[in-house]
Amino acid sequence: MADSRPSYPSERPRFWLRAQINLHGLVFVFSGFAVLYAVYRIVNLLPVVPYQPTYHAAEFVIDRVEETDINAGARVSWAEGHVEPGGATLREPTLRALNGVLVLANDRAVPAVTGRRMPIWFSAEDDAPVASMAQMRCIPDNRMLGFWIVFALGVFSLSLRLTTRAGRFLQRTIVAERIG
Repeated sequence: MADSRPSYPSERPRFWLRAQINLHGLVFVFSGFAVLYAVYRIVNLLPVVPYQPTYHAAEFVIDRVEETDINAGARVSWAEGHVEPGGATLREPTLRALNGVLVLANDRAVPAVTGRRMPIWFSAEDDAPVASMAQMRCIPDNRMLGFWIVFALGVFSLSLRLTTRAGRFLQRTIVAERIG
C-alpha cells in the first residue's frame, strides 16, 4: 500500500527567517541610553557651574518683541527686556511655535508678549548664561556635576560587566544546544 502523505524535504527552506535575540546586545544598548542621558545632563551643567555663586533668582520682563527678515523666508526674532530686581537689560531669542505664536527659546511655555514675565536664574557676570527656572530648577554646583560624571562611569562599567556576563550565558546556551 502506498503512503498517501506528501513527502517534504528534510531541510528547511533556503530563505527561512530566523529571529535571535542577543542579550548582550540589548544590555549594551539600554545602558548606552543611560550613559547618553548622563552626558546630556553634564553638557547642560558645564556652562553654568563656574558661575554658581553669582546666580540669584530674578524675573525677565519683556519690554518689546522684534522680528526681522534676513533672507527669503528666514526670520530672526528676539525679545528685549529687563531683569527685576537689578534692571539689567537682556535680549532673549524667540521661536515660532507650531500654532504661529512667538515663544521664548529659554522657556517655550512663555509667549513672547510685551509685559510677560519669565522666572530666571540671573548672574551679573558678563559670560554667565541666563537659565530659565523651567529648565533648571536649581543652580547646580560641583557636586551635581560630579554625580553625573560618576553615574555615567558607573553605568558604563556596569554595562560592560553585564554585557560580558550575558555574552557568556549566550555562549553556554549555544554550546549546550549544539551538544544536546
